[in-house]
Amino acid sequence: MISQVQTQLKKPFPFFPYFFAAQELEPTKRHIVSLSGLFYDPLIFIAPVTFQYKVLIQELCRAGVTWDETLQGDLLKRWQTLVQGLRDCHPIIIPHYYALTVDSVHTYQLCGFSDASNVAYAAVVFLLMKSISNCKAVFVASMSRVAPLKQQTIPRLELLEALLARLITTVSDNFEPEMSLASPLLIHKSLYVGFEV
Repeated sequence: MISQVQTQLKKPFPFFPYFFAAQELEPTKRHIVSLSGLFYDPLIFIAPVTFQYKVLIQELCRAGVTWDETLQGDLLKRWQTLVQGLRDCHPIIIPHYYALTVDSVHTYQLCGFSDASNVAYAAVVFLLMKSISNCKAVFVASMSRVAPLKQQTIPRLELLEALLARLITTVSDNFEPEMSLASPLLIHKSLYVGFEV
């Protein structure tokens, strides 16, 4: 799996095709959902971009906007801002040469971060590569979810955040055959939930 990811991400991820597609769409809930479905991002590398669309779709649902109703007011402004953001996004290049990034690596360690808010919850995993004189962190994978439509308490969202943090176990299982990993490091802001791997 790791080598497949390396070959797929050698080229920059361009946002221009999405910008041109978005410009041609009438601003309706149906078209926004359709555009957000065009982003192919299995390892969630472009979550900072795609996540904003998920939040907008949730706001459309909360506001009771029908599928073919043209957006008005603040929702229309949000949509226009997102479309312009696609135009202004620089291509994303993610280096994925884990074993070659640091000379004479002594230790590989996965580091996971997770957090929750009343809007969303997310987790991200980095690979720390430590040598005698250097330590480098490389992005591996992330997961993000929009908070449920029904209002949740922060402790409940932090519990969902903890479940999402299981991502580090999945990543670890994929790395173990190819490299020996030190015990993972898990960091979260939760006051209510503890992790154990």
